[in-house]
Amino acid sequence: MGCYAHTLRAKNLTLNAAAKLIGVDKSSLSRMIERLLQKGWVSRQDGPDRRSLSLELTTEGRKLVPILAKLADENDKLFFGTLSAEKQDKLLATIKRLLKANEMIEIFQLMAGTV
Repeated sequence: MGCYAHTLRAKNLTLNAAAKLIGVDKSSLSRMIERLLQKGWVSRQDGPDRRSLSLELTTEGRKLVPILAKLADENDKLFFGTLSAEKQDKLLATIKRLLKANEMIEIFQLMAGTV
């Protein structure tokens, strides 16, 4: 949910840019957004042009964030639990280097508000 939540904080992000950010195609993201809208977890407003949109978590959507974050943490523990803390740190550093080499880290930092 982390990446999705950061994406939802973006203002006037194009659907193509959002799809690239989370690693899905535009039509898949459109279907995901439609499901989130139907469940009442996000609200949508059109951006300043036809290609952009603004999504925001609703009150119900915000209630899910800690629940989903806990599930993600539990999943990470199961998945990465076989690696020592040192190996986990090395893996994370390697992933960050790969992302930086592909200029994706900047997008994630912008979305997280850490730049």
